[in-house]
Amino acid sequence: FPGLITIFVLADLSFKTERTMLRGPVSEKEAIALITRKDRKRRTYYNQFCKSKWGEAKNYDITINSGRLDIQGTVEILEAYIHARVRNVESPTP
Repeated sequence: FPGLITIFVLADLSFKTERTMLRGPVSEKEAIALITRKDRKRRTYYNQFCKSKWGEAKNYDITINSGRLDIQGTVEILEAYIHARVRNVESPTP
């Protein structure tokens, strides 16, 4: 699939916990449990239906740590990457 772009966004547990707690009234312990559960489900699904392992950088076009750039910085980097890839698919170099 020439237009397929695979992205893996990761963050430290502390960053994910803070963001989860901001999104809803949950304690730190509940947030960590929710994150752990969701990540386990994602990993299981990916590993079951894909030929590679979830989270391994070599399996993605781009892997980015959203905790280092914050959400807006991550969005800007991903938008730039996607636009560049789209341009490349539309007019590939020989």
